[in-house]
Amino acid sequence: MYDVLSPWAATDPLLLKGITPRLQDVRGKRIGLYANYKRAAVPIQDAVYAELSRRFGSEVTLERFHQAGSNDVGSSSDEGPRFAKWLEDLDAVIVAVGD
Repeated sequence: MYDVLSPWAATDPLLLKGITPRLQDVRGKRIGLYANYKRAAVPIQDAVYAELSRRFGSEVTLERFHQAGSNDVGSSSDEGPRFAKWLEDLDAVIVAVGD
């Protein structure tokens, strides 16, 4: 006797939508720099921060967020509230995944 399981998971019935349009200009904007918990993410965002600062100086506001740990099952790290607070009032986010 075998149990046969479907590989298709139940999903939310949300309609697909396209990505948010790119900003025409970053001057006067608040840009979030998100670095996940992997080793290279922070150095990547360090370079992005330095380049945006060099190009735009005080004309752009840069806000950083560094994920403290993995969100794997069993992890005690729940950064949802801190992440949601960080996202408030940002105009765009640049993500670095440090693989």
